Amino acid sequence: MSGLCGATILLLMPGIVALVKFEPTTPEQTKPTPECSYSDKPIQGGFLIDITSQNVPTGSRYNISINEEGRPAPVERLSISYQTSNQSEEIKHLKPCTEYELRVELVGSDGKTTLCKSSVRKKKTGTINMTKDHIYVTNGQPGHVCYQSDWDISSSLSKPNNPDVQFDNATICFKLTDENFCSDFTVNFTPENCVKSSFSITEYIPVGFIDFSGISQQEPTGLPAEIKPKLPSNCEHLTVDYTCSGNGRDNHSIDITELEPFTDYSCTGLIKHNNVSINKTTPVRFSIKCDLTTTITPSHKTNTSIKLRLETTSNNCPERSTLQRLSYKFSDGCRCKSTPTPPEGTCSLTGLTPYTNYTCEVHHTYNSIRVSSETFKWKTEAGTPGNINEPNVGHLENNVIKVTCEKVTFSGPERKYTARLLGVGGSTQTKEKCDFEFKDLSYLTTYTVEVVADNGILKSKPAIKEFRTSYNKKALVGILFFIIITNISAVAALWFDHMKKHKTKFKMQANEEMRFKSTAFYVRMVV
Repeated sequence: MSGLCGATILLLMPGIVALVKFEPTTPEQTKPTPECSYSDKPIQGGFLIDITSQNVPTGSRYNISINEEGRPAPVERLSISYQTSNQSEEIKHLKPCTEYELRVELVGSDGKTTLCKSSVRKKKTGTINMTKDHIYVTNGQPGHVCYQSDWDISSSLSKPNNPDVQFDNATICFKLTDENFCSDFTVNFTPENCVKSSFSITEYIPVGFIDFSGISQQEPTGLPAEIKPKLPSNCEHLTVDYTCSGNGRDNHSIDITELEPFTDYSCTGLIKHNNVSINKTTPVRFSIKCDLTTTITPSHKTNTSIKLRLETTSNNCPERSTLQRLSYKFSDGCRCKSTPTPPEGTCSLTGLTPYTNYTCEVHHTYNSIRVSSETFKWKTEAGTPGNINEPNVGHLENNVIKVTCEKVTFSGPERKYTARLLGVGGSTQTKEKCDFEFKDLSYLTTYTVEVVADNGILKSKPAIKEFRTSYNKKALVGILFFIIITNISAVAALWFDHMKKHKTKFKMQANEEMRFKSTAFYVRMVV
């Protein structure tokens, strides 16, 4: 028998060996399937989820989604790494008194998903009520009062759309106004799904909640300088002391009462509460511009000089000591004999041209820097017109003359020349140009012409010149012609008279001769 059994074993060995060889080719059939389940418990702010699992490979994770009843999209999605077979996870910042659906999935390292079953076999679970103790008051950011909670309190505020409110699910922050500081601040909460659970929280807002970096600080606009910070009206014993730097001495502190105009400064305030330093303001940078006004009044004016009286005032820098630090600087066309010193003084100008427009620019300088300017215009008084050189006299005819002269400076409002013949009434002529004619003068007569330049106010020194008219050529020619004609007539008369006498004498001689011949004939006849 033993031999038979041995032989049988030998015959079966190949099959057994074959079975042993093929068994490792299907390891999936022997690997255990991951399993998980969870249970949830309401806590302050949401739920505590306990997850139990087995056969979970390394590298797996849990996906948890939470859906609010009546809303299609999940309100919360979580992905947590698998750690142990029994682990817990708090789900907070949910709404109080609200039904939620929970879904827990196990995602293996190979990507396969296993749905975890609820241990209590319920589809929905609800959160508990919210109370006043669940909310904490903080000052998370300056100038705000914030309310934090493990709950989603965004929908519990009475006015969630208030523009002065900043919130997320866990925190609500109110931007405080000046009236809110150092006084009670009340906020009402009404959880939307909780019945008769409204409550209010009143909190005193202390000085420490103030956003000192946002304090409004009114820059000084004049001297003595004063910065006016706008502090909360309800906070007593809250003061600000300012110190400044500038004027090229950044490392040197200057009291605000010692500031100078037209200088760049940076001032920082030390904030004190009950004389205890608690904070600092942001720097205030400014330069005080004094609104300077200089009144320039002429106190004495001639045609070649003027005396100006200057007086400088300022509405926002009224102190005389401030104005005394200024200097006057005059333009090139306005040079004083001695430069006056602000805030008042006189400026004397000489050597001016009569009846001429002048412009005087007065510059205010502070530390050699021009800070403002004033302009004063005036006109000198009329002066005496310039002297006329000797007039030019030309003869147009023997009894007509032309008088001219060179141009002069009139130094006045009018420009006219006046010419006349001394001792000749009605001979005065006035023109804008020195060009005159005098007619119908007596022949061979000596005259004196006088020319004066006149500006309507003053006259020049008279320019005088003598001249003599010539003879009347026409009359002379007539006289000569008359004399010639007369002489010719006289000669002709004499000639005719001579001829007449000669003819008479001739006749008498002829008659005498005839008588003589007749007598002779008669005698001869008698004889």
